[in-house]
Amino acid sequence: VYSNMTQSLIDYKAVSNLTGLSRSTIYRIEMAGNFPKRIALSNRCVRWPLLEVEEWVIQKMEGRA
Repeated sequence: VYSNMTQSLIDYKAVSNLTGLSRSTIYRIEMAGNFPKRIALSNRCVRWPLLEVEEWVIQKMEGRA
């Protein structure tokens, strides 16, 4: 089901700015299934859905002690 809302895709730099995480940390937690999955647009171009990354950050903030 597709909505009329367009979801933005963001690059690694934007993901890093939003999360404060390095490229290797993003990859490691993504491969462990604990981070939104990247979307491969081509062999050398990957992006992440902005809303999913923002939701991940909110979940981390809500999980603070």
